[in-house]
This record gives sequence, structure tokens and C-alpha cells, in this order.
Amino acid sequence: MPADSLGARLHELEPGESAFAYHYELGNDELLVVVDSRPTLRSPEGERALQPGDCVLFSTGPAGAHQSTNRSPDTARVLLMSNFALPRAAVQVDSGKIMARWGTGTDDRERFRLDDAVDYWDGEDVPPTSA
Repeated sequence: MPADSLGARLHELEPGESAFAYHYELGNDELLVVVDSRPTLRSPEGERALQPGDCVLFSTGPAGAHQSTNRSPDTARVLLMSNFALPRAAVQVDSGKIMARWGTGTDDRERFRLDDAVDYWDGEDVPPTSA
């Protein structure tokens, strides 16, 4: 895998903070490494406390949904790594949104509500083909 296909970010979470919304990726696997403290992991299996050195792999799709929250009294540090394939998408489960990302720039992504979904031919000037 080329080096530019790997993304990583160290999240420093104060007590009560979450690194990200409860979500799952489409087209990317993510790996969480606990660097410091004891964050709580939320996944489809429920919640569990993690400890320094724990590594958790989140595969693409709903089974890989996750969120890390610091419920400890100390600052928690978690490293999140991804294969960072583009384009990519992420579904925020609780709020019913999807994020589409097509580039590495901060403006190269948008979020949409899943309830706003439209038919494939909506707004097109050409008639659909007959099957």
C-alpha cells in the first residue's frame, strides 16, 4: 500500500469528549490504538472499557461501527489509523447522515441526511431506459 494511502490521527480527549460520532466507514478499514488512559469503546456489541496498548480493528460496513469516548477523569489519547482510500463514505448511525469524501483537502467532503435520498433519475433531463 502506498504511503499516501494511509491516514493517522492522534486524538486527545478530555473527560467526557468523544473522538468522533458513532459511525462506520464504507471503503475503509480503521484501526484504533489506545495510547493513554481508559476510553470507552461503543460498538455493535455494546460498550467496553479499553486500556493502553489495546488495538481494535473496525472493518468497513455496519459491523465495524464504533465510537470512543473518554469517561475517565484523565486525558485519553487514541490513535486512529485508516487505509484512507478515496473516494470514501462514512455513515453516522445515530443522526442518520452520510459523509462523502473525494479528496484530501478539508473542503473535499460533504455530509447529507440519508432521509433526503432521491431516485436515481430525479432531476435528470433524460428519460430512464426501459428494462
